[in-house]
Amino acid sequence: MLSRLQSPESPNPYAVFHSQWSRVLPFQSRSGFSVRRARDILLPLTVAALVYARRIDAALFFSDLDNSVQEWTLPDLTARISDRAFRTFEVIVEADGWLSLSTITEKTEQSKSTVIRHVNDLESFNVVVADTSEKAKRVRVTFSGELLSLVSQATV
Repeated sequence: MLSRLQSPESPNPYAVFHSQWSRVLPFQSRSGFSVRRARDILLPLTVAALVYARRIDAALFFSDLDNSVQEWTLPDLTARISDRAFRTFEVIVEADGWLSLSTITEKTEQSKSTVIRHVNDLESFNVVVADTSEKAKRVRVTFSGELLSLVSQATV
């Protein structure tokens, strides 16, 4: 996994990442990062990506199975879900897959217009994703939403 950091001082964004984390990753050789197992750098890289998420403009994933490179979207754990929308969020998280707005309305015992407003707010925070390809709008939790729900459970 390679990450690029934005920096006005350096024309090479990878060099910025390398120099900023040389203190955190002590297993560097003179020529750069030494060859280590992926799990050795997973935790420091994950922490760095979450702490500096606003400064990273791309996270790339290299697959050794098909030698392809894919861009990954980093999760946003800074979303502030209102107390009123949190019950709607909980119902979506508890479901395993897609939920229609009618189902959410039944489970939360809220009006459909309230659920629609909450879902729109949750979509703007990227904690749920909506699909309108079928007859009714349906939603499911995103990876960011799952992580945010775990964090909120841990703090309760």
